[in-house]
Amino acid sequence: MILRGLLVAGGLILIANKLMANNYRSFLNKPGLPRGIRNNNPGNLIKTNIDWRGKIIPSGDTRFEQFINIAYGVRAMIKDIISDIGPTTTLSDLIYQYAPPSENNTIGYINYVSNKTGIGANQVLTKDKGTLKKLVFAMSEMENGGSYIIDRDFNQAWSLL
Repeated sequence: MILRGLLVAGGLILIANKLMANNYRSFLNKPGLPRGIRNNNPGNLIKTNIDWRGKIIPSGDTRFEQFINIAYGVRAMIKDIISDIGPTTTLSDLIYQYAPPSENNTIGYINYVSNKTGIGANQVLTKDKGTLKKLVFAMSEMENGGSYIIDRDFNQAWSLL
């Protein structure tokens, strides 16, 4: 069950989304975890004006989006990936757009995701649930240096699409 409300604090409007306990996992600001996981943003999506569901406004991170729980962060990642996949988009095309060489070792990123998913670097991508799940898991691992997303997180995110 999702409850939405509007709070005014210190002159700023905060959008508060409260979720029933034990339904969604949250790692928000938990020490010792990678930044993307602490932000509930396993794709390390950079702050934009996109009005993501579950986005924390204002956020405590100056560069990356923060979400109220990991499911909303995975949902945003799925939607971002879907928006980058066109009819002829290959894995290499996707990663060059998602993790450009100006900020990443893009070739290493492509090789990592290809090895983890079994999707060839020059293979045209589809937007089906199975392909997106493979991409989300592998790209999240690459972004955060380890496996933090579980099936439940992905399935909850998928149901929020």
